[in-house]
Amino acid sequence: MDEVMAAMVDPIGWLVLIGAGLHAIGGAFRDQIVLRTILLAGSFHYLAYYFAVTDDPLWPAILGTGATMCGNTVGLVRVILARRRDRRVPA
Repeated sequence: MDEVMAAMVDPIGWLVLIGAGLHAIGGAFRDQIVLRTILLAGSFHYLAYYFAVTDDPLWPAILGTGATMCGNTVGLVRVILARRRDRRVPA
């Protein structure tokens, strides 16, 4: 129990809690732009945690999260471009 309380007070531990919370909240949205943006924010918190939690950064987790963020960013850009294309008024 003391370890749990210590983790709750530690600001580094809050990065994981915020990241997990954002990922959970993101799943509640149907709008792809909102969903992907919230997931990117959650992943950013995870990345910050992986850099800060130990003296030696957690490189496998950093690379995995970075790859997920890249894929999510590509999907986000595709959705934005598709919506822009659909909103154009024919000449």
